[in-house]
Amino acid sequence: MAVYSIGIDLGGTKILTAVVDKQNGEIIASVKKKTKKDKGSDKIVQKIINSVHTVLDENNINIKDIENIGIGAAGQIDRENGVIINAPNLDCSNIKIKDILEKEFNKPVFLANDVEIATIGEMYFGAGVGEKDIVCIFVGTGIGSCIVQDRKLRYGATGTAGEIGHII
Repeated sequence: MAVYSIGIDLGGTKILTAVVDKQNGEIIASVKKKTKKDKGSDKIVQKIINSVHTVLDENNINIKDIENIGIGAAGQIDRENGVIINAPNLDCSNIKIKDILEKEFNKPVFLANDVEIATIGEMYFGAGVGEKDIVCIFVGTGIGSCIVQDRKLRYGATGTAGEIGHII
């Protein structure tokens, strides 16, 4: 039975791919690659695919032991359809990453904003454990935040609640 997930942090400077124990959130193995956004979205997608293969191969982990894949990316995300609508830090748009990765790995793929994914991690395994309401603010290449109320992520009417990085 699958006991692991693959988590992918797609950032402006790096792609961090990890195999994570679903029971306790422990990172079993990881690989980090430079994004090289100047090469275009097709190359970024290929780097993501290669990073998954690399983390599995280098650590003798069988894809059968992977239950699903989660990817967090900065920018506007179509969560329902698994599309990166616009990622300003990557200079790309309309990447159908869910479909591409599901076809490649034959596993369910979930896409969300990177700060939303990090907030879920904090809620279950970090500073938010046991808390009902939290706000997470992450500073990286940009600034992002996420609101949790009654242990549920709040997206707002336009799906951008908590997005504080583009405020003047």
